[in-house]
Amino acid sequence: MRLCALLLTAGLLSRGAALEPQLEVRLETHLTSYASKPGTPFRCVVIRDLRSDGRVVVPEGSIVSGTVRKAVRVGMGFVHERAALQLAFTSIETPDGRVYPVDASLVAIDNAREEVTASGRIKGVLAANNPGNLLNGFWVRPTSNLAFRSLVGLTGAANQIWARYSMGPFGAAGLFAARCVLMSFPEPEIHLPPGTDFKLRVRVPEAMMEAARRADWNASDTLLEASDIQMAGTFSSWLENRLSPITYANGQPTPDLFNVILLGTRQRILSAFLNSGWAQADARSWGTSSRVYMAFSGMRSYDSAPVSPLLYRGAQPDLVFEKSLDTVTQRHHIRFWRAGQFEGEEVWLGAATHDIGLTFHLTSFAFSHKIDTKLDKEREKVFTDLHFAGCTGEPLLLPSPAAHRQRTKQPIVTDNRILLLAVRPCEGTGSYSEPPLPPGNRATRLTRRVVLETRNYLLRDNAYYWGYRFFRSYRNGTNPLVH
Repeated sequence: MRLCALLLTAGLLSRGAALEPQLEVRLETHLTSYASKPGTPFRCVVIRDLRSDGRVVVPEGSIVSGTVRKAVRVGMGFVHERAALQLAFTSIETPDGRVYPVDASLVAIDNAREEVTASGRIKGVLAANNPGNLLNGFWVRPTSNLAFRSLVGLTGAANQIWARYSMGPFGAAGLFAARCVLMSFPEPEIHLPPGTDFKLRVRVPEAMMEAARRADWNASDTLLEASDIQMAGTFSSWLENRLSPITYANGQPTPDLFNVILLGTRQRILSAFLNSGWAQADARSWGTSSRVYMAFSGMRSYDSAPVSPLLYRGAQPDLVFEKSLDTVTQRHHIRFWRAGQFEGEEVWLGAATHDIGLTFHLTSFAFSHKIDTKLDKEREKVFTDLHFAGCTGEPLLLPSPAAHRQRTKQPIVTDNRILLLAVRPCEGTGSYSEPPLPPGNRATRLTRRVVLETRNYLLRDNAYYWGYRFFRSYRNGTNPLVH
């Protein structure tokens, strides 16, 4: 109990002691390519202190305001295949009510399917280039009847059936209609809801730097007394006998390591993550695996998608949480195993990793994620979200026992420290405004799909285009599969 109280009041970790290269903010208003107009205002809240030379220059809770500079909608797809947004960040208001102009640009959107260019422009996806597009026909060379022969490929894999059995144009049209019903088409427009996390490159104005030198939010963290440090050492000794490698079902070690430990009841931990914008993962089943595939092919999110089975001492995790945005291929997630009690507090061992891609294995006929090898970034993300929601006190970093350090061949980057947090009761951030209605209706969306798939088929689904992409990628050193 004493250690839990200690963690709720003080810490050994000076948050953000070095200059953070990016400002982390959370969107509080809806932004879309189809409803937001140039000049539309928006606001974000800073979720993590930005420090310089150990001093807070932009405190957590500050408000970053801006306006939409440009919005490009796909509409019916005749003019634009991609949606786009350009944002202008104009000011920062600190918790003491002072407002400063700001020079900032967007660097990244957390777990987004959209791409942020070097100029800060948000570039939407090519919806017709979705994974289901692999079933489309693929024409190799023009023919004397180009308009008819080539467009038959829009029936997808059924193009081969049409060519083999001479089903005629009516049969091809029927197969195309069936594909439209069975294969969902991704939404090409951009919608960034409240809760979306941005990273900004910001130049803090001198007036704000000067005010930061006088502000009371620069007080240093409370230091622990010697007796409290000894207690932390006692916990480390207790922990050392309880850490075992996390393994796959076949017993092989995984790149996942225990990097977060929580103290608190199961209900308190559930409440903390749900109030911090995370979701509890679904159990693996045929139904949830099918939902993962549908989300993958539809280029959309599945907020509570199941995770792969990993074991600690032969047991699957007791709790699993995750956080995504608008794609199933990227998500933050953490697995927890209950490890007994220490001084009357329940102890939960957590392994946090960040999924940054999704692959499909033909041998097992299943999807799996690729993880970011920089595990400490995910440890910080867990703390940032729980702390911003008021669900935990200050952090304590403990050295990981040598026996628990990585033994897998998969490379990871970590300082081999474990974040210890005591969880306290907290409430969510409240409700946001209603989202704008989706663009168009069924008829217009079907028309848009036909237009976009036809454009994509004629422009990209051919040997000439892919030859050009591989040649360009060879010269530029880029990935030819990324548009």
